[in-house]
Amino acid sequence: MAAALHCYKQEEIKARLTEVEASDAADKATALKEAVRLNKILDQLTKQVRTSFPQWKVTGV
Repeated sequence: MAAALHCYKQEEIKARLTEVEASDAADKATALKEAVRLNKILDQLTKQVRTSFPQWKVTGV
């Protein structure tokens, strides 16, 4: 489920980026700001993270 959600988020962000690039916005600075923000979010989503869990199982005692 997490993988599906991850892919969905990436696809939606990429779609917003193409919309921003294709728009004829009068305010180019706002469009550029939005593109930078979306790229930062996309970079965060592509990072690999590892979560450590405490030992929950004891064997060989």
